[in-house]
Amino acid sequence: SHSHPEIMAALPPDRLRHEWRESCLRLSSILDEPVRAASVAGGFYSPRVLDAAADAGLEVLFTSEPRAALLQRQPCAALGRFMIVRGTP
Repeated sequence: SHSHPEIMAALPPDRLRHEWRESCLRLSSILDEPVRAASVAGGFYSPRVLDAAADAGLEVLFTSEPRAALLQRQPCAALGRFMIVRGTP
């Protein structure tokens, strides 16, 4: 995100929506194409974070939560990430 808040899920709804929209606008202007995927700043996820990302037009949102199940808020899907370290089965 453009301001990279410490805990994105703690932002009030209007600031959360602004964060995703502004981030997508800035990156789109640099890339000269739509932004379709993003990662949650700090990895702190909530359903409101996914809803706001979907409202901004994102299609894929990566979180830091190790989760195999896909979370869907049309048109955006949240994907968890797994950290593999020595000793991971």
